[in-house]
Amino acid sequence: KRPRFVIDWHNLGFTMFESPTQQTSFLRTIILTSIRTIAKSYERILAAMADAHLTVTHAMEVWLGEHFNVHGANVRVLYDKPPMLFRPTTIDEEHELFQRLDLEGENEQL
Repeated sequence: KRPRFVIDWHNLGFTMFESPTQQTSFLRTIILTSIRTIAKSYERILAAMADAHLTVTHAMEVWLGEHFNVHGANVRVLYDKPPMLFRPTTIDEEHELFQRLDLEGENEQL
């Protein structure tokens, strides 16, 4: 029996590859488009092989269903929220932190 294969989708890897623009040369456009196409195909193949999928938004769940044919009970949205202990930093806390980080005395203007 094989281990379970779960994909945690925070973003789509193929979108991290540069998209060609109108100023991009013809050869570079072909290369960039090919890389994006291969990366997207790779993700689509892996998506079909996965036992379950975790997404951080409902929009990602819908997108996976529409584009990668991933549907049903094996897809769950787990919203990416910080724990309650995280809160905005006060000005005094920021000042104290930057003073501690200025170990060399290089930031006199703080």
